[in-house]
Amino acid sequence: MGASIKWEPREVLDKVRHEIDRGFEDVVGLTPTGLTSSMTHWRPRTDISETDAEVIIEFDLPGVTSEGIDLTLIGRKLILKADPSKQPEEETRSYARRERYRKQWKRVIELAVEVDHEAIEARNENGVLTVRLQKRATPEDAGKRIAVT
Repeated sequence: MGASIKWEPREVLDKVRHEIDRGFEDVVGLTPTGLTSSMTHWRPRTDISETDAEVIIEFDLPGVTSEGIDLTLIGRKLILKADPSKQPEEETRSYARRERYRKQWKRVIELAVEVDHEAIEARNENGVLTVRLQKRATPEDAGKRIAVT
């Protein structure tokens, strides 16, 4: 079994910076840049695994409905866009503190293996988006929108 994703040093550095900013905010209330972590970029926790036949990617997306998710595969790039603000508000209220991220965001996962663009399943259930991509021997560069149930 080969690796499912390419190692991206910039992503590692972004994660380290984010964790340092979160720790600094916990101590003094602000990040070194003067922004709270809710104002900086956010991305969902993600697990990527594979079997001999498929690549499985799981994203933690609590509170995001299928209607708020846009999932596309172009070549080897899986592009996930989400808009948590599309969730219905129960009532108008004021907040003393609001920490949950509610802005649009995008995450791109570059796959290290070719996958079949016609054999993809995506399911959003209990706050976890699971994407199953069947491996393919030859590349296919055409993009395809993926239905999320």
